[in-house]
Amino acid sequence: MGWFKRKPVLINVNFRELTSDRPIDEKFAYVYEWHLPSVPVHGTRVLVPGGDGKPAHAIVVGLAKSANGLTLKSVIRLVTQDEIDAAFADVEADALAWLDMARKGAGLPTLAPVRRRKPPERYDPIPPATGDASTAEAAEYGRVWYRATKMAKERGLSKEEITAFSGIAHRWYAIRDREQ
Repeated sequence: MGWFKRKPVLINVNFRELTSDRPIDEKFAYVYEWHLPSVPVHGTRVLVPGGDGKPAHAIVVGLAKSANGLTLKSVIRLVTQDEIDAAFADVEADALAWLDMARKGAGLPTLAPVRRRKPPERYDPIPPATGDASTAEAAEYGRVWYRATKMAKERGLSKEEITAFSGIAHRWYAIRDREQ
């Protein structure tokens, strides 16, 4: 017993945030050793050491053929469904907070008092709803208000909110187009 060391299973992973729906790609995968008791399954979410040594989220995209003589790091652990659910809940909470900031910027009633001064991570600051701007600024302002319009539609917000956001976006685009 213990005379033979079992060779680790080698897997390919793509680094992906837990909420990412970006397609997986085996051509751009990283190889890790799998020492976990379960069998690696395509699509399984795992935690692995990232390039900076910090734990990073990844998704199993297949089995690797060899390590090509490299010393590999091991998968740290499986990601739980609770962690995935919490990540999606955080993303949705950030989206709703940003939409509340957009409501306030558009002069609409908000769902709750807006105490944030800065937008959530990955979101642009809410630009003004009125005023004047350069061509580049107007284009950027229109893009942000268009994003708010799209998000409002995706989340089934009221027609009044969608119309307000869309109107503001179109106003900024008109200023952009006028100056070209």
